[in-house]
Amino acid sequence: MKHPKGGFTFIELVFAIAILAVVVSGVYTLILSLNRNYQNQVAIAETQQAARVALSIFSNEIQHAGLDPTGKAFDGIHATKSNRVPVYNPATEKCSRTRRPAEKIMEASQTVFHFMGDINGSGAFNRSCKDDTGSDPCDRREDIRYEWVGKAKGPGICRSGSISPYTLYRYTGKGSEEVVLGIQTFNLVYYDENNTPLRSGLLSKTDRELVRKMVVTVEAVTPGGTEKKRKLVSEIFLKNIG
Repeated sequence: MKHPKGGFTFIELVFAIAILAVVVSGVYTLILSLNRNYQNQVAIAETQQAARVALSIFSNEIQHAGLDPTGKAFDGIHATKSNRVPVYNPATEKCSRTRRPAEKIMEASQTVFHFMGDINGSGAFNRSCKDDTGSDPCDRREDIRYEWVGKAKGPGICRSGSISPYTLYRYTGKGSEEVVLGIQTFNLVYYDENNTPLRSGLLSKTDRELVRKMVVTVEAVTPGGTEKKRKLVSEIFLKNIG
């Protein structure tokens, strides 16, 4: 019996298809692995960027804490307005907008930093904006409160309504602004002029006046594993405090 010329037998076709299936499966597995690795790298980059953004925004703005070019803003006369940024009262465990003298640091804890600074050099705080023509600017964004919200709403939350967990908030009297989401850890440690750490918790007025340096720890994480977690630590010297 003669075999046909120029063709393949059934057995040869089966073997060829099997080999092709193995090759295609290997290529597909490789593509999936490369795509998974790429997605992980993107998640890591985004997580690190979130931590950097949170640290950069916070670090840059708090340099205005205690800014007083005229030497009159913190003379004990100027007070925060009742409709401005609220302050947490540890005695009542509530937030209020009670009128009180302006302080360079109004509140300080591991997750809250509330400060004031005479940014426009007017020598006062909370000047009315109704007749602002530019020659005598009103005091916008001179009373600022940063607060990090963790897993659940806790003491010191000076706002109402729904909040996003693991988020750094900024408050300037016109509602809360979400600065950065996905912040797993936000921790502040305060030091005096001798580089001695001050006690943790909500600092008293006496302790707040001793603050000269802060160490900020920011840790961002994306859902899906610890390999996507990034932590940044920075020292911030408050040049206008003292």
